[in-house]
Amino acid sequence: MEFPHLGQHCKMEFCNKLDFLPISCDACKQTFCSEHYSYIQHNCTEGQIKRDNQVPVCPICMKPVPSEKGREDYAVSQHIDKFCKSETKIYTNNCSFGNCKKKELVPFTCSSCKSNFCLKHRHADVHNCKGPIKQRDILANAAARRCSDQASQSRNLQDNSNFQKVQGTLSEDEALAKAIYESMLENEQRRNITVGGTTAASTSSNDRNKNCAIS
Repeated sequence: MEFPHLGQHCKMEFCNKLDFLPISCDACKQTFCSEHYSYIQHNCTEGQIKRDNQVPVCPICMKPVPSEKGREDYAVSQHIDKFCKSETKIYTNNCSFGNCKKKELVPFTCSSCKSNFCLKHRHADVHNCKGPIKQRDILANAAARRCSDQASQSRNLQDNSNFQKVQGTLSEDEALAKAIYESMLENEQRRNITVGGTTAASTSSNDRNKNCAIS
């Protein structure tokens, strides 16, 4: 079963092929089959002129790029690097810390100083925040440290005072010798008490034995 109303014949003289998906030449506007649609295959003079004088188009902004003949690729490359305006910039959040050039996809705004920072410098203590909230915290921490230092100094003075009361006017060596002597004396007294108690118990036991023998 034939469908003569479907498709078109190739306009190439020696072809005349019926193609159900014909391709129209954008230069000469004639219809060709899939084998002869190119400028060269059907010897399209208008297409050759158009191709030779064709202005390259930027693949990003889709705008024509003026160029010298034979330097189309170079012109397009220069256009993309310097003049193309439609490239969407994603990383636009610059870090405000010192010489940091880092850019982030999303902003990290400090709640105190309201400046934007990168992931590395987003914390207030890292970027030396000068905002009112951070300054208040810094002052509070400084006051707490001063109170702690004063309490520590007071304890040290009290400990020194107690040590001086115990030591008196003796030097460290004299105080150490005195402490050793007192410790030895205390141990000697304990041994005497132990020996005396043992002797008394032995004497009492001997007396009881004598009484038992007499009776």
